[in-house]
Amino acid sequence: MEQLKEIQETAIKDDAEGMKGYIKELEQGNDGIWKFHKKRIWVPKQGDLRNKILEEAHKSRKQ
Repeated sequence: MEQLKEIQETAIKDDAEGMKGYIKELEQGNDGIWKFHKKRIWVPKQGDLRNKILEEAHKSRKQ
C-alpha cells in the first residue's frame, strides 16, 4: 500500500494524468489512500503498479 500512496502523491503533484477534472472526485481516506467517491481505489497509470495488481488478481483467480 505504501507504493500505491507514493505513486498517487506523485501523480497528483506532477498532474501526470491531467487530474484537474478528476481531483474534485477524489478523497483521501484515513489510511492515506486516494479513492473515487470514497469507494474505489485510484491506481494511477504511471509506473507498473497497475499491471502488477492486475497480474496478481489474475493469478489468484486461477487458484
